[in-house]
Amino acid sequence: MALQTSNEVKPSIATWVVDQFHLRFSNKVSNSTLDRAGFILFALFVVALCLINIFKPEYNWDMAAYLASSLQDTSITTRELHSQVWGMMKDHAPENQFYKLTAGNPYNVHNYQNPDAFISMLPMYDVKVGYIAALKYGGSLLGAVNAAIWVSVLSSLAVGFTCLYWMKSRGFLQAAPFVASILLLCGYFYMGRTVTPDLLVTVFFLWGSERFLRGKDWLAVGLFYVAFLVRPDTIVFLFAMLLAVIIFNERKLPALVGFGAVVATYFWITTGSNHPGWWAHFYFSCVEIQNTMVGFSPDFSVFLYLKGVARGAMVSLKDNNWPVVLCLLLSGWALLQGAGIKTAHRTNVIIVAALLYVAGKFVIFPLPDDRTFMPALLVIAMVLLETWKPQFIKAD
Repeated sequence: MALQTSNEVKPSIATWVVDQFHLRFSNKVSNSTLDRAGFILFALFVVALCLINIFKPEYNWDMAAYLASSLQDTSITTRELHSQVWGMMKDHAPENQFYKLTAGNPYNVHNYQNPDAFISMLPMYDVKVGYIAALKYGGSLLGAVNAAIWVSVLSSLAVGFTCLYWMKSRGFLQAAPFVASILLLCGYFYMGRTVTPDLLVTVFFLWGSERFLRGKDWLAVGLFYVAFLVRPDTIVFLFAMLLAVIIFNERKLPALVGFGAVVATYFWITTGSNHPGWWAHFYFSCVEIQNTMVGFSPDFSVFLYLKGVARGAMVSLKDNNWPVVLCLLLSGWALLQGAGIKTAHRTNVIIVAALLYVAGKFVIFPLPDDRTFMPALLVIAMVLLETWKPQFIKAD
């Protein structure tokens, strides 16, 4: 007797689980209940991480450099500044962290023992004038070390609650688990524990992008300009925005004025801070670290430039999450289009600008760290989730 065949496709385990969820809970739990749960749980997630950041900060090497940049106009000598900064670090950092900072590798040892070498690094930090200003103002109120920690903590809090406001105001609170996952993958927790300007930049990236989507172009450009003051390599994003509005035929004047303003400010900042220039900074960060920048002025080399880009690519793929996150976001964008959920015109502008920023930033200065690309990736995630507006209870 021949076996009978059936064209019926058996449901997968995942489909069965979802069906059981809807069968048992859809009549008891509403989308509004899930929205409230998403709001509360995401707020608790942000606050919990910030509390950990307050009580368990990490004293990274950049913290010493930023402290020195914020204190160097106090009319003290190079040796006195070096002694003051490292004295602060020793007083506050746990013993194991302080040992790592001062003896963890030859670069740290050299800069801890040689004031001139340490001070020669500061022009690469001085250019972040907005961030240094925040540390200076905070230092006058809280003390230099506490101010550096609290700027990171408050920036972490601001990023989290900006995301929460965006989800609440645009009706996609059930996307909170996805936003939390993107934040963690991009280093949100680690960035809150360390002293870097990246979370503060992310705050203005988020606000600027959200305002642009609502048609507030001038306010958006102003927020992007503040992000540039915090971290000048954000100039790439202003250029990317200009290209994106030209491509999509959006209002061009605000983006043009914004880009012109950051170009003018960039030359003023780099000249006033004695910055060593793009190539010397690129060589130091992407090719080979230098124990001192005193007299360091290497000739440009195409081979070494390509070596720096290749190194950045390999380290990104080996040790960091941002390439995977970027691929996931691009896949999500494609899936939305395939499902007939079209992204709005201005949403496409923001996505393209963010993608151009990621590409341009990597080509110009291929630092592999997740924190470098977090602002753009988080913005892409937020605009895609706003478009999708996931809901776990099926509407009748």
